[in-house]
Parts: sequence; C-alpha cells; structure tokens
Amino acid sequence: SPYEPVPAVVLDPFSGVATTVLVAHRLGRHGIGFDLSEEYTAMARKRIVDDAPLFESPEVREQVAQGELWEPPN
Repeated sequence: SPYEPVPAVVLDPFSGVATTVLVAHRLGRHGIGFDLSEEYTAMARKRIVDDAPLFESPEVREQVAQGELWEPPN
C-alpha cells in the first residue's frame, strides 16, 4: 500500500524545535536532528519529551527533561 510507512531515517542538521523529527516519528520513521543553538535544542528536547510516548515513565521523562540521559555537545 502506498500509505504504509517506509522504514527510513530522516536527518535534519538544522532541526530548530524538532518539527521534522516529530513528523518523521508520526509517519513511522526514525528522526535524527541537531542544532547549534542551545536555546532551540532546549525547546526541541521539551517538545520531544512532551510528544513522545516512549517517555511514559515519569522518572524517565524527568531525566530527559533535565538533560540527564542526553547531553548537548560542547
């Protein structure tokens, strides 16, 4: 069927607030995004945590929100 997800990885090297990554996830694809702006990276992290069902555990959601499971590059 043309409407079934195609296994793929979407790379967005200028991800901003992660819209492309979130849409990729909703379409059944994996999304990888990064941005040089710490401000946009923080906003993207919050959007992903708020949107992603993967982070259903309150403990894991808090760790990701605090950046404990992922650290931005220096």
